[in-house]
Amino acid sequence: MIYVVGHEYPKSDIDSVFSSILLSNFLENNSKCKTKPIRFNKKVKNIDLILQKLKFDYPKKYKVKDNDLFVLVDHNDLDQSLNHYNLSNKVWGIIDHHSDLHTVKPIEFNINKKIGATATIIYQLYKEKNIKITKKIAQLFVYAIISDTKNLLLETTTKKDIIALDELYSKFKLKDKSKIFAEIYNFKDLNNVSCSKLLDNSYKFYNFNNSKIRISNINVDSSFNKQELVIDYLKNNISKTYSEFDLVVLSFKDFDIFKTKVFYFGKLKCYFKNYTYNFLRTRKILAFKIKTKLDSLKY
Repeated sequence: MIYVVGHEYPKSDIDSVFSSILLSNFLENNSKCKTKPIRFNKKVKNIDLILQKLKFDYPKKYKVKDNDLFVLVDHNDLDQSLNHYNLSNKVWGIIDHHSDLHTVKPIEFNINKKIGATATIIYQLYKEKNIKITKKIAQLFVYAIISDTKNLLLETTTKKDIIALDELYSKFKLKDKSKIFAEIYNFKDLNNVSCSKLLDNSYKFYNFNNSKIRISNINVDSSFNKQELVIDYLKNNISKTYSEFDLVVLSFKDFDIFKTKVFYFGKLKCYFKNYTYNFLRTRKILAFKIKTKLDSLKY
């Protein structure tokens, strides 16, 4: 049995969970091997609700055995899955669209492409191997691609992401893209969420040059009125709640005005300036820029 798992720590997302299901189905059909999408962490409520609507089961929580093989999707950093749970199992393969920071070797295959969503890479595999895509499977692809490209608006979106969605919509009658985007990112309810939960709902950890980095990303629209409250909360808690980090980054992506505001906190703040981008800057690119800056410093 080969187990397929998306990034699990600190939290999973739609592209990660859906891609684990899609790749497991692909391997079953193409390699004729037994596979299973799994998770180690708890379910994400919104993802679970969407899967229920699409009539898919959320990947089951699994207790790992010593000889289990894994395929990683939507991440290539073991700290986001196996290492975090003190597992040392063999990684059979990786399919990812992030920067190649922590590639695991030796492995059977490593597909790492600069594409907007991992699901787009898996969609190309289905096409190359002539694996049948049903309407039910097509919905997983569509939700995952729209989720990770923010409805094709992010700077990391590629022609391949656009083509994949166009082909799926030309073949199947699917829910409108804007309605799916609104279903995934419910902006109108953000003002009712506490500052701590807003910071925790979408964040990732990185370790660059022995420095621990935390990047929180909050997707908003013009109705959001808690930006200053979140900033003040972070300032007041940086030495307590976030003391383990050398740099804490807060990013607001506004989908009405297509701007990204980035704020820096912590011991390494002096090396960075708060900045507003006139486009939707991804956390992936922010992380790469932070790593490049830290690599150039002697501190």
